[in-house]
Amino acid sequence: MARAAIWARTLQPIPTSQHLFRALTEVRKRAWRPILPALVRHWRADAAQLVALVRPARLARLARALQTALGPRAAEVGELVLAGRPVGRVEALDWQLTGLSPLQVYEAHYLEWTVDLAASDEARLDVALSRWQRASVASRQAWEPYPRARRVLATLRAAALVQRPTLRTKLLIEAAAAWLGLDWLVERHLDGNHLLLDRVAAAAGEALFERGTVRMARLFDELARQFDREGGHCEASPMYHAVACEDLLTLETLLRDGPERQLLGIELKRYVAWLRAARHADGTLPGFGDSDALALDALPLSRADLQLPIPVAPRLDGLGSLWSCAAPDERLVVHTAPPVWQPQPGHAHDDTFAVEWSWAGRRWLADAGLSGYDGDPHRALCRSNECHSTVAVAGNPALELWGSFRVGRRGQVRPVRRGTADGWRWMHGMHLWPAEPFARQTLVHHRLVGWRPGALWVCDRVTLKPSEAAVRAQQRWVLAPGVELNDGPQGFVQLQSGDSRLYATATRDFQVGLSPRFALRQRTADGPCLAVDVDEVGVWAGFAAESAELMAVPAALQTLWLAT
Repeated sequence: MARAAIWARTLQPIPTSQHLFRALTEVRKRAWRPILPALVRHWRADAAQLVALVRPARLARLARALQTALGPRAAEVGELVLAGRPVGRVEALDWQLTGLSPLQVYEAHYLEWTVDLAASDEARLDVALSRWQRASVASRQAWEPYPRARRVLATLRAAALVQRPTLRTKLLIEAAAAWLGLDWLVERHLDGNHLLLDRVAAAAGEALFERGTVRMARLFDELARQFDREGGHCEASPMYHAVACEDLLTLETLLRDGPERQLLGIELKRYVAWLRAARHADGTLPGFGDSDALALDALPLSRADLQLPIPVAPRLDGLGSLWSCAAPDERLVVHTAPPVWQPQPGHAHDDTFAVEWSWAGRRWLADAGLSGYDGDPHRALCRSNECHSTVAVAGNPALELWGSFRVGRRGQVRPVRRGTADGWRWMHGMHLWPAEPFARQTLVHHRLVGWRPGALWVCDRVTLKPSEAAVRAQQRWVLAPGVELNDGPQGFVQLQSGDSRLYATATRDFQVGLSPRFALRQRTADGPCLAVDVDEVGVWAGFAAESAELMAVPAALQTLWLAT
């Protein structure tokens, strides 16, 4: 009975059409599996004919963009790394892929390793690609829609970089083979980044292999649905947002000069501006949702676009998914997105109103980072509010997280208010969620964040409506890797990172403890964290470069808090 109830809470918010598409997609895939080897041979034969239609000028434009972004040709690629784990040299890989997790198997079939080899060692690429081609004929995972869509873009990037015509043709054949039939398997049942990637890959193939604009029109419809007016992606994961930018920048180079390319360029300026406003002073990304802080390392086009000068610094007002403030070598980012995007909740974490802060070019307040996905033993932990700098209510998480990607009970975020007061930029948000399954009472979390360069104040209160009863809650501060805690003056804690230091204080005593950290997904460690008990009145925590700035809560922020 309990199992049925949690499934009902998980499935009910998802649009009915997605359930229908899931059933239809499964029927299609099962019908194809028995004849998959014949289908693959057929797709590759047709793909060989399509390669003659490739526009060399557009592929050359992609090559110039990649060469500029990559700089000098990369050094020799060593071991293939899948889901953060080295699995061996790619040209010697056993394509039975025994012993690898489902995610690692999928990543291997993306063929994103072809881009690295195309920029470093074409001989190794030829050997590795031939081995993959022979083994992939009967591989079900290789021809699932998401690996196909990833492979279209990866092999087009690799084809643009290689010098040998025969190897370029081989890569283009694989891109076209993955593209053929993709329209029949677009992942409407998964939505979110999966469906967006399908649309981008379909449009890229259309641009390079045949004339037409039908798939491009579908992509524009999807962009309008999945990106908010501030340019943020619906899943509110900086990593998936950055990957989408990389894919769209690839597509932009393949489009002919005209209205579609101009319109996509306008949209990309918004998306990259969001990424620029979210990125920390050290170049890493926030860890909200399923997000890897180092994701930009593998996205050369996005990195290059972020380095371009812009006339006006971007600023996110919190009406979409982030509230962002910046000063030289400093960035404050607050996660203001709804707890989940209803059509695709799988990448959500319990991190509403989580705060990340970098100052003096260093990260200070962060989250634990991304562990793994399906089958990872730390998956539940890294999605919990224990791993984010937000408020945790004992026994009542704001999201009912289960499985690897499931979300049952969830709450809602009221519209964020923001403004300036006496030199402070501030935002206030309210998060409401059920106290327990099917209860009539609701937990209400208010958070006020005030910032000015070099100083940060945050106040939280949690109540139980309608009774206004006291709730056991904690304000948690996860410190970034490399930040150490030392004794400070009375009433203060000193935070040390390299030769920089900050002071922290709170209107209640800090509790010093440890919380997990996930480095490169597979490695775990513990790092220091601070916690403060939260009550129904409100508890303040402050961080600043000088302890004198923290002697009292600023009057302007106190007035704002009383007004909430």
